[in-house]
Amino acid sequence: MRFIGNKTKLLTYIHEILKSHDVLVGERFFDFFSGTASVGRYFKEQGFNVASSDILYFSYVLQQAYIGNTGEPD
Repeated sequence: MRFIGNKTKLLTYIHEILKSHDVLVGERFFDFFSGTASVGRYFKEQGFNVASSDILYFSYVLQQAYIGNTGEPD
């Protein structure tokens, strides 16, 4: 799903910037203003335990589907 303001094309750049400033410490990553959860999904794939937040209900549903799930449903 695409959303105005999504960061999908910037994910590797965001990751590199965070690494270069030594702010990726530990195993947790918090995705503020999650939107379509693309940032949280990316960092989950990188091995982080992701928490995310947004006030929109559709964002909550996407976060539950992409970040909350740890496997495919039966």
